[in-house]
Amino acid sequence: MSTTESLLPIVRDDIHFNRLLEQATHTINQYASESWSDTAAHDPGMTFLEALGYGVADLAYRQTLPLTDLLTPPPEQQVEGDGLFPQEFGPQQALTCGPISEGDYRRALLDLHSTGTEEGYFFFCNAQLIREPESERYQYWYHTQEREYSFTAPDVPDSAVSITLRGNYHLYLVPARETQDNPELAKAALETCLSNHRNFGESVSKVIWLTPEDLMPEIVIELQEDIGKNSNVAAILADVYRVTEHYITPPVPRYSAEELQDLGVTNEDIFQGPRLQHGWIPQLPLAINGEAKVVINLSGLATSLLAISGVKGIRTLGTEQSVQGDLWQWETSTAGRYPLLWGHDPLSVLAEGLSVRLLAVGDVQLTAAKDEIQAELVRSALIHNTPKILPYGQWRDTARYYPASDVVPPCYDLLTLPTTQTQTHLHQFLLTFEQILANDYQQQALLPTLLAFQREGDKVWGSQWPFSEQSMAQHVHEDYRDQLAQFLDKSEHDRVQELTIIQFLLSYFNSHLAPDVFLQSPEQYLLSQQGYLSRHSLLTYNRANTRIAEISALQQRIAAKLGLGGEEIFDRAPNLSNLPFYLVEHRQLLPRKPYDGYNSDQTPVNARVDTLDGHEYLTLSSADTAQLVVGQLVDVIFVETDDEFVIRGQMIKLVDPDSNSFSLSLDSSEQLLRHVQTIIDLSAERIIWRNSAIWLQDMDYPLAYSEDQNGISSDERRLNCMPFPVMAVVGDELSLQFQITPDITQAQNSDNDTLVHIMAIDRIRNMIVVKHISGPSFPERDKTSYYRWHFSSHGQASSDRFSFMLSAVFDLNSILELSSDPYATEAWVKETILAEIPSHIGMLIHWMPRGHFSQFGLFYERWQNAGTPLGDDAFELIYNLALGQRPTQLLGIGGMFVATLEQQEDVIGADGTEWHSDVVIQDELFYVPDTQN
Repeated sequence: MSTTESLLPIVRDDIHFNRLLEQATHTINQYASESWSDTAAHDPGMTFLEALGYGVADLAYRQTLPLTDLLTPPPEQQVEGDGLFPQEFGPQQALTCGPISEGDYRRALLDLHSTGTEEGYFFFCNAQLIREPESERYQYWYHTQEREYSFTAPDVPDSAVSITLRGNYHLYLVPARETQDNPELAKAALETCLSNHRNFGESVSKVIWLTPEDLMPEIVIELQEDIGKNSNVAAILADVYRVTEHYITPPVPRYSAEELQDLGVTNEDIFQGPRLQHGWIPQLPLAINGEAKVVINLSGLATSLLAISGVKGIRTLGTEQSVQGDLWQWETSTAGRYPLLWGHDPLSVLAEGLSVRLLAVGDVQLTAAKDEIQAELVRSALIHNTPKILPYGQWRDTARYYPASDVVPPCYDLLTLPTTQTQTHLHQFLLTFEQILANDYQQQALLPTLLAFQREGDKVWGSQWPFSEQSMAQHVHEDYRDQLAQFLDKSEHDRVQELTIIQFLLSYFNSHLAPDVFLQSPEQYLLSQQGYLSRHSLLTYNRANTRIAEISALQQRIAAKLGLGGEEIFDRAPNLSNLPFYLVEHRQLLPRKPYDGYNSDQTPVNARVDTLDGHEYLTLSSADTAQLVVGQLVDVIFVETDDEFVIRGQMIKLVDPDSNSFSLSLDSSEQLLRHVQTIIDLSAERIIWRNSAIWLQDMDYPLAYSEDQNGISSDERRLNCMPFPVMAVVGDELSLQFQITPDITQAQNSDNDTLVHIMAIDRIRNMIVVKHISGPSFPERDKTSYYRWHFSSHGQASSDRFSFMLSAVFDLNSILELSSDPYATEAWVKETILAEIPSHIGMLIHWMPRGHFSQFGLFYERWQNAGTPLGDDAFELIYNLALGQRPTQLLGIGGMFVATLEQQEDVIGADGTEWHSDVVIQDELFYVPDTQN
């Protein structure tokens, strides 16, 4: 509403001064008629009431200002490029979403531009995403007897279970002409796009660039009679090229939002799919079939050529490459190619006058130079999708207050220095009413802040001092003004009201506040909800997206719905070691699929240590590294004396095809770092590398009895499990067995495993209750360190636990310290997470004790900041998530080290009665089994 004239009559009358005064007088008569009987104009009380009434009427009239003006902040608070609401809440952001479907990805790729200016070009003419063919899928095997994972197919088919990774795609691309001249620029943009828009559980495993094949149409065109040597022949040739090029390779139709709106397209249909920068693409090009030849029928081209100004007729249209017997039919020689009209320099071909002949009257051929043709080609204007914003209105300074005491007649002595206590009391009496009005004026001025999506603090109530520094009232109240100001400042803040407003604003997005459940400071909870609101459209846009070394939008949404993380969870550069919980995508823990040709031993030419960007690498040069890729695992073998020493599962961090070398990170492998000096000191023929035969082993859990064994029968035990097998179910059978032990006879006797069944599971306290089924009885408590247990069946181990799977890791103490019913809270957490994750994604929830949780955070941070390689930190994550463990191999004297005194104590304890096999494995210590006891 811009004026009071546009208000409904009843509203207009209600805010008029006379009506307000009438209402006030009626109220006085109703409630104070005995003490205030004279309500005539001469009454001092009525004079003051009228003065205050003007202030109330003015406040009411200000509320009838245009809404855009009321929402406009002061000029110093206005953000350039924004409007009443930030750009990210405009339709171009709020109605779009990150690439999800095949069509979304095609639009995002077709929108990639070289410069973003008129001088640039779009990188691709067409793009197609297809599901990875089954024959090329990422495949590995679980060997049931050895309980190991390998990329090598077993010799005996029944001895291993094949597992295939799902969620990979192949991407077919048709590059633009300009892209062919500078493919590296397009490849860099493509890599960035795919990296920034990778969704959970999905990845482009292969990019296939279609190769061009020259299409050389031969066209003889008869020109109209008025076309001669003095005509603009170059313009005709340019039109021929443009029409033919568009027929062979139809351009991607791009429209501005305004153009589509003029065509009657709704905003919901315009702003769908990814947010594009250079026009919206309502219709995609025909899909690419990379397995079939491209077929072009030139018959339809004739009609388009005849529409060119100056063309009278078409004498000849065809190509020497045409299908035999059909002059207009052309196809590529093989699949995986696309037609390139008149080769890489089509304008030179046109200028030669051989492929396209323009015949004037008398069959006189007309030609034009290449530069002339080029000058006639006008490139379509580049569309820039500017953000749609609601512009600022006019700032009205609605907080400005005119004190009522300034308009009271002079006879009341309010404008002069008080000489009596009565005058001072009158000032103080009016202060209450003045303050209420002044606060209400300031409350109205807070409207842009109160309704803002981007919020800070909890100042929700207006307050301001009613009087100017030069006023007489200011002098009267000077002695206690500071105390009043402190009170007013305190009264501005209201956390409960701020949360109420946030809830109101979230309801616009069909969302709501998170329950304040977890123990944390009120400020942290408030910041988390403010951060969620301010980034709501961005978090929705990227809801399925994940990026390395960043907190995903999904994790931020879950944190906000749980009320965790405060403002830090939304930081662009967060402290990844101190998150309220962790979200780990299982497929990120996988190595790259190896090339089978490297399964055999490869001998490097030399080995050296390189330092790049402050990180050290072992670099191996070899005769053949063409098929190596970053992320692949290799074993490094060296022969120092007679026996081979194998360092398993080292991930390739860098590949240099120019020097036929690859590099392994010393930061990611303590074992490799321990032996690197030995390796580089050896001659090349004593060093070998090959694909890692085994990249992961199934889990072996340490046997640990709980302190509390009450409430169970004598043939049952309550076990503490860390890591905890979250996929375990009641009824699963477990095998308890010795692992490396000083007793050689026991170590070799695996037939005497103790078999137990799971009877109960407590996933919060990481406990299970097992019942003895067969085999030796439960070991004594002081012997449990010699034992490990694993699942007897291979059902879980042989299932696909890496495709479309996430793990959420929480601090156990945060839920145990929360309430008397942590299980109800755990159920709510699970429900909240499942409501946020995509429906095709599986989720495992882990509750780790605070010490383990903090350690997990350190591993996670190093792993993410290193680019998620499969190294020491990744294996720690895999182990803590109970997905598997690092492959180990005990080789004998040639591959072991004699323990130092410190290592000896770590293994057997100070008194020699303990046995810690994990230290033996980790430090590769030589040991002799005890055959006496």
